[in-house]
Amino acid sequence: MMDKRKQIILLAVTTDYIQTAEPVGSRSIVKHYRLGISPATARNEMADLEESGYLTQPHTSAGRIPSDKGYRFYVDVLMDAYRLKKSELRTIAERMERKRRDVENLIADVVRLLADMCESAAVVLGPVINRSRYKHISFAPMPRGKVMVILVATPGIVDSQIVDARQDLSQEDLNVIANFLNEKLEGRYLSDIDDATIAKLSSEVSRYTSLMNGTEEFLRASLQTSDDIKMYLDGASQVLVQPEFQDLERVRTLFECLERRDVVRSVLKKADSSGRITVTIGRENDIEGLKECSVIQAGYGYGGDITGSIAVIGPTRMNYARVMSIIEHVSQSLSSTLDRLYSG
Repeated sequence: MMDKRKQIILLAVTTDYIQTAEPVGSRSIVKHYRLGISPATARNEMADLEESGYLTQPHTSAGRIPSDKGYRFYVDVLMDAYRLKKSELRTIAERMERKRRDVENLIADVVRLLADMCESAAVVLGPVINRSRYKHISFAPMPRGKVMVILVATPGIVDSQIVDARQDLSQEDLNVIANFLNEKLEGRYLSDIDDATIAKLSSEVSRYTSLMNGTEEFLRASLQTSDDIKMYLDGASQVLVQPEFQDLERVRTLFECLERRDVVRSVLKKADSSGRITVTIGRENDIEGLKECSVIQAGYGYGGDITGSIAVIGPTRMNYARVMSIIEHVSQSLSSTLDRLYSG
């Protein structure tokens, strides 16, 4: 276990480097943090911390900076919790209290809020639609036997797709099917609309009307939502102002990663199922483009379920305490807002 003096020095180096983005020397921390030791003693302790992998020296004549291991110890052991300022709490509350008609606008607002407050890239995975309740469905005829399906679920989630009815149907015919389904399914969880339910609906539709062949296949295509979770990204340009990303190769690697939405989704899907905050630092990330970044994320949801995740992606030299506090408060506020929409 690291002794107390080394912990104090690691805390001083990490705090100073997060604030200044400049390597930290022994004289600087002795002067600024009143450690009660000589610069020579501080230098020896810093050398020991470097040998143990907690600090690194970017240049032989420069001071030292935290390594990924050092940041991990800082986050897990040394860091004090950050208490959000009244102005920060007010900013979050005002954004959440805006009147919106759908969840997509709410999520878009949240991702912009995170990017602005944390000055980093922010990502939100939208809520999984099959954990929502059926509200209503509507159909619109299209050429060559195709039908546009618009499925609306609470809270304010809309999914649309084009399915093959295998024959041309009039709007009047489609309204008959939509009205039947809306009467039978309103308020049910989409996840409960399984194959057995669809088979039963199909037989009832067949008795109710002979409008179409292949009713069961049509209903399955219309009602069983895809697993393609929507992703919202904002603030990627915020990373460019950070000193660590003045290197164009670093920027290129990160932006290539952020452009690959399947990769970012895979990272965010690993959020703790309990909704707790997780912090992945530097080379703890599996994705090559994120190995010089930290990812701080938390889950959010409604109705007691975790249905999505929010994250901030930035350099490892991040104000972890503040960003973690922001993410925790935003995720809780987003869940509360969704609960209100859900119950409404």
